[in-house]
Amino acid sequence: MRLSKVFNEHSPVWQNPQALNSKVNAFITKTAEMNELALQQSTAMSGLTIAKNEKHLGVAEEADRIAGSIRSWAKDAGDTELREKLKFSPTDLRKGNSVTIIQRMDVILHAAQANAAGLAGHGVTQQDIDAFTNSRNELSDAFGVPRFGMTVRTQQTQQLHEICKEIDDLLKEHIDELMKTVKVAHPQFYKLYRAARKVYDYQGKKNKKGGGQNPPAGTLPPPQEPE
Repeated sequence: MRLSKVFNEHSPVWQNPQALNSKVNAFITKTAEMNELALQQSTAMSGLTIAKNEKHLGVAEEADRIAGSIRSWAKDAGDTELREKLKFSPTDLRKGNSVTIIQRMDVILHAAQANAAGLAGHGVTQQDIDAFTNSRNELSDAFGVPRFGMTVRTQQTQQLHEICKEIDDLLKEHIDELMKTVKVAHPQFYKLYRAARKVYDYQGKKNKKGGGQNPPAGTLPPPQEPE
């Protein structure tokens, strides 16, 4: 049972002393802030990846069609070297790192531009070449967006760590100590609190041992969506 749930379900109990009230409210606020930031981070990266993949597949099909037409024209023209140069399979245009993919598309684009005059009869017009040029540039930009997204993600992760350190301080230095003031009057609430604290401690230590990216303080689990 998470601490926020324990506090929310027993709010009358921790209204006094005033210091406990203040620290618990700060904990709830910081936890909500952490969860919202984590959710934004996850949603943003997922959206960027989906958009990039969709763009990539579309441009790969466009490149494959143009490459096929150039190979056909090269066969008629007796240009064996050009045919060999453009022997990219559809998979070659879909798989690999972003730099390699763009390089392969550039080979196709340059071949199309250099032989534009003879390609119209093989289904590739200047308009097609211009459109492919734009698509290639847009894909290159799309490949760069996730890298920018990773920079933002790194900044958000640092924010999460800072928030988690604040929460860690609230728990260790204040709430753990102040909860002792209600232990006698509300033993069941105190028992639930300690059980929830053990979950935080265990999860934090497990993530630290596993080398994860969760807060190093050892008291907090990975950010979760509010219930």
